Amino acid sequence: MPNHSLCLRYVDNHLCIVDETQLEHRAVTDFKQLDFYAHGIQLETVDDHSLLGFKIDCANRTVSYVHPSQSWQLRHVHSAGSWRIKAAGFASRAALIRKYTWPPSARPAQVRRLRQFYEQAGFPGDVLHG
Repeated sequence: MPNHSLCLRYVDNHLCIVDETQLEHRAVTDFKQLDFYAHGIQLETVDDHSLLGFKIDCANRTVSYVHPSQSWQLRHVHSAGSWRIKAAGFASRAALIRKYTWPPSARPAQVRRLRQFYEQAGFPGDVLHG
């Protein structure tokens, strides 16, 4: 059976998905060190499986967008600017969902959920494109 692994870092985010047989490999043990960058720069361990706004569930082989939960996380509907600019956050988030959510069959439901959240925050449905 082939072994596959994924180890990546983005700024101060680390993600390492490896088979148990690879846990003691030098590259993996180095990568897991909290002072990976240098002594004095320490990474923080988190207890969830989130990375860059998505939750990764290896057991179920899914990647789900972590939706905003509070209206303050959106641009206010009465802020200055055109509707296109005010709704740009929706378009950006919807694009991320369509690109990274797995399996692809889950993407429409996640975009619908996002759209509902924006509409509940006062955004007219006809300005939510993307």
